[in-house]
Amino acid sequence: MGIYQYENLYNHGFYTEDDYHQITGACTLGYHSDACKEVRAVMDKKFYDTKTSMLNLYAKCLFQKVEGASSDKDYVRWVHGKLPMMEDNVIC
Repeated sequence: MGIYQYENLYNHGFYTEDDYHQITGACTLGYHSDACKEVRAVMDKKFYDTKTSMLNLYAKCLFQKVEGASSDKDYVRWVHGKLPMMEDNVIC
């Protein structure tokens, strides 16, 4: 990922402020440095563990998992106008 993608993910709640400071501190002056590569590896894993597509960060806001679903593909669209609640475990 590029440095601006990390900023975008931070702005969408995928990284904490501390995570973002680690990324910017290690990568601003030397994106290909060893320190930056180490931080990026940790942050990439943290993002990919959410199973969110970089191309569709809003999917979890628009769709909810169907009760009793057996796979990650069993989602239905949120009812129009319904706002995700904290108990829905949705990052928006």
